Amino acid sequence: MLNKTSIPTLFTAQNLLFFDSLASTNTHAQKLLEENHPPEGTAILTIDQTAGRGQTGSVWVSEPGMNVLCSFIFYPTFLEPTRQFLLNQVISLAVIDALKKIIGQQFLIKWPNDIYFGEKKVAGILIENSIRGNSFVNSVVGIGLNVNQKIFPPEISNPISLAQISNKNLINMEVFATLAIAIEQRYLQLRNEFSSANIQKEYLNNLLGYDELREYKIGLNKIKAILKNVDETGRLLLSGEDGIKYTAWFKEIEFVF
Repeated sequence: MLNKTSIPTLFTAQNLLFFDSLASTNTHAQKLLEENHPPEGTAILTIDQTAGRGQTGSVWVSEPGMNVLCSFIFYPTFLEPTRQFLLNQVISLAVIDALKKIIGQQFLIKWPNDIYFGEKKVAGILIENSIRGNSFVNSVVGIGLNVNQKIFPPEISNPISLAQISNKNLINMEVFATLAIAIEQRYLQLRNEFSSANIQKEYLNNLLGYDELREYKIGLNKIKAILKNVDETGRLLLSGEDGIKYTAWFKEIEFVF
């Protein structure tokens, strides 16, 4: 069970909205933004999510009370819309930071921003940006993190939870607090103009399959390629074993495990 507590951050999760059940924390965050201007760092946290959303229309299924399901509202107006993938990168790195601190294990980012332990998914990130003209308006950062769930629906192909990795049950609110702290630290790096080259380097060094020959599926074809880079727009760049160069957006390519 989650309980409210004090979180030692400057602004992230200082305005914490807690619910027993929501359709989607991201959807609720969007509703708040339509109605007013919530403080930056506002966090929405729920025990149960009945219509959780993932990337490009996919769903996020979670056993009630067993995981951390949350969204954060930010106003990254300092960031040019053409560089918005930097936000994805720092949030992904923040989740890695938090999980390493919680259980001291190595996690990886599966492009563009799922979090994996080995070849199993422990967390998903859904970032929804609002841009008007050439300016950032707001960003909703949604995170679903498998904490204590041990039995998953069969349609979910490769899930794992922190409890399964660490062989111990964790306190969801403590996990959430660690996550909020890590997100604020990384967000402040970005806001304070921390080197984008350093962010890119860290992202690549924590990227599943980086500089490794792996199998991928593009359309109906399987290829073997080396993941060489992710450009500033978030596009994946690969070099095939046959010398062919590949580029791909999300959902245009699949990792083959």
